[in-house]
Parts: sequence; structure tokens; C-alpha cells
Amino acid sequence: MSTLSPPTIRDPFTLLYWLFFRPLALRRYVQSIHDELDEDLEIWKVATVVGADPRFQALCRARRTLLLGAPLTATLLLGGIVSLFIPGFAWSFALLSAVGWTVGTALGDWWLSRPPTHARKRMSWLGQLGLGLGLGLVFVWAMPIALFVLQPDLSLMLVAFTVIMGMIMGVVMVVLRDRAEFRVDLILFMGMIIGVVMGVVMGAVPSVVVGAVVGGALGMGSSVDLGRTRRMIKGLVKGVFGGVVVSLPFALGLGVIGGVAFVTAYTITFLRLPTYVWELPFSLWLSKRAVQAPASAAYLWQYQPLHYDEMIQLPLVGLPHHIAAIARTDPERCREALADVAALLRQGWCVPRALRLIALAELDRCTTLEQIERFSTSTAWIPLIELPEAEQRLVANLRQISHDVTESRTAVTHVARAERLRAQINALRESHTFVRYKAAHLKVYTTSIQRWEQVITEAVNAIVPPLTVG
Repeated sequence: MSTLSPPTIRDPFTLLYWLFFRPLALRRYVQSIHDELDEDLEIWKVATVVGADPRFQALCRARRTLLLGAPLTATLLLGGIVSLFIPGFAWSFALLSAVGWTVGTALGDWWLSRPPTHARKRMSWLGQLGLGLGLGLVFVWAMPIALFVLQPDLSLMLVAFTVIMGMIMGVVMVVLRDRAEFRVDLILFMGMIIGVVMGVVMGAVPSVVVGAVVGGALGMGSSVDLGRTRRMIKGLVKGVFGGVVVSLPFALGLGVIGGVAFVTAYTITFLRLPTYVWELPFSLWLSKRAVQAPASAAYLWQYQPLHYDEMIQLPLVGLPHHIAAIARTDPERCREALADVAALLRQGWCVPRALRLIALAELDRCTTLEQIERFSTSTAWIPLIELPEAEQRLVANLRQISHDVTESRTAVTHVARAERLRAQINALRESHTFVRYKAAHLKVYTTSIQRWEQVITEAVNAIVPPLTVG
């Protein structure tokens, strides 16, 4: 974003943070290395071109460290936390599945780094069609039910099954996805949670815990997968609906309580509520301070949560007021703030709302004819294209009226100037009619339009007093 310049990636922890919280910053950084790179980190595309670049080499090391080390590390860390509170965690299944996933991921990553051939492309297409559907059916429907009806004496078979499935899923996620859909963040996240999920599913833990852990993991995975959907409502509906559908087989295997725990945990993690519950109040507090002290609004903007968490799913409702407060003292910084939120995947909705607040604030200051004349220049920087069509038309008309009021000063006689001002009164009445009958959602502009009409009418009367009957 414009207010933060990303540092160089030198360790896997920075890369991990950017993958899950700042993918846009990661995209800008890797594109500074080569313009064909993006946050998916398909490094094999440019390895021969920028392979000697120290930044690219550091990026490759961090990426490789995460793909090979994060699954087992996350399994040990998260599994340890789970086992502290819930006895019965199946460490053998957790570690074996994490190892299997790591091996499969390594094989898949090696396969992608090789020069493409026609046979590989054909295998990828057939594999994606066949294995993708088959394994999807096994993992989403058959496997959750089967794991709860198998007998303990089949543990050896399940161990082998766990390792093999971990390897196959690792290969499938990396190799058999179409290259245009390669998602290193999703591959990495699934590797980090597969061990914990298998340890809980295969362990002797209550069904409500199984539902909560599996639902929470899949919810976060869906958040990562759909987090790049720019249309907020579409992304949220797809994610929540998918969670309900996937919860059905778990409800059959776990019972009603387990199914409810699954849906609840899925929804909480998909919406990223654990971080949103403090990001929203903090954002509102910053916005309130900015409105109360506009001089510090630009300074406070750098602390808004959107600067360190670009994947916030739900709206930060105070952002439009903060941006409008910045506009009162520094239009240039306001443009930067608008660019910040416009670049985000889920907060772009506040751009037109902020511009409306800015336009209304400028209109409210127009209490004299001279201030009305300045409206066209004071709002010239506002990008009307970001407003809805009806609002674009209305604000453009008000700008034109302001300009014409200024031009009326060039009239040769007082009577001519009065006629020009009366023409602007008629234009204001047309705008008022437009708002009243054709754009009722813009009624917030009504008071300002009426004030303009009153101010211009008083100016006309001062130039050419109305005739009195006597």
C-alpha cells in the first residue's frame, strides 16, 4: 500500500505472515523482482531469468523452508497444545500424515520445476479430472464417515492409509492443479493443519472436539482459498454455504452435537472472527479520534488494521469516516488512503461511501455565495468514477452549478448576472427533483441543495431587489 513499503524477505517467518495476512504486499514485492511473479510464488517460471538475484534466492529459500518444515512444525506445536487440554490425541497419525504430506509436496514441487512436456500437461489434465474428483469424494464424504466405524484392530492399515493419503494429497495439491490455479498459500496451510486434523480424527477425543477442530481448520482453509474474491458478499456466501454442505457427512458420523460444533467452528474461522473482534473496535476508535481531531487523521491512518491484515473478511465500518477526516486537512494523503482501501480485497466498498462523506462535508461548508463558487475547485480532486452512476451525475451537476455561479461574475450588468444566477436556481431545482423522484437513496444531499438555492436566491435579491406592491 502507499503508506507502507514492504521490506526484503529474508526469513520464512516473514513470508508466512505475508502469505496469510499481506498477500498484496507480497505481490508488490515479488513483482519488483520480476513482473511475472505474484503471491502464488510460481518460481519455476522465472528461475532462469532472475536466479542470480539475491532477493530471489532468499525468497526461494524461505519458500522451500516453509513447504518442507511448516507441516511437521505446525503439527508438533498445535498437536502439543491440543493434547494439553484434550487427552487421546493420536500422535502417530498426526506425524505420519504430516510427513506424508511433506514428501508429496516436495515431489510435486520438484515435478513442477522440470521443463513442461506434452505428456506432463496431459497427465495433469487427466489427474485433475480423475484423482481430483475421486479424492474429493473420499475426503469430503466417505472418509469422515468411515473413520468413525472402523475397528481398532485395523490400526496398521490406517497408518499406511494415512501416509499414502498424505503423500497423494500433497502431490495432487501441487502437481495436478492447473498452473494458473497454483496456490502456495493454500498448499502450505493444508500441510500445516492436516497433521492436527488427523490426530484429532483418529484419536479418542469427544465428537464435539473433532467437529470443532476439523470445522475450524476447514473454515480457515476456505478463508484462505476464497480470500481473494473481491466481491465480499459472493465470497462470504460461497464460504458459508460450502461449510454447511461439508458439515453434513460430519454430522452423520459425529452426531448432531459434532455437526453443530463443526459448522460453528467453520463459520468463526472462515470469517476470521478471532482477529476481527479486536480489529473492528480498534479501527472504530482510530476513526473516532480522526473525526474529533482532523489534524491528526493522516497520522492515525497508518495504524488502521488494514495495513497489517489485508485479508479481513468483514467490513471495518469506521474507515469511510476516517478517510473523510483526512480529506479535511490533506487531500493528497486522502487520495493515498483511498488507494489503500481500493487495493484491498474486501474493504473496497468504503471508497464510494468515503467520497460521499467528503462531498457532503464540502457542501455543508457552502453557506455563502463565495463558498459555493469554490466548491468546483475544492472537489476537483474527487474521482467521480468511484461513485455510483446516479451520484456521479448529481455531484457533477453541482460542480457545474458552482462553476457557472463563478462565471456569472463576468456579466456586464447586474441584471445579466441575476439572470445567470436564476438559471442556476432552476438547475438546483432540477437536481432536487432528480433526487426526490429518481434517486431517493441520495436524499442526504437534499438539505445542501436547498441551502444552495436559498443562498443564491438571496444573492439575486441583493443584486436586483424584488418588486414590491404598494
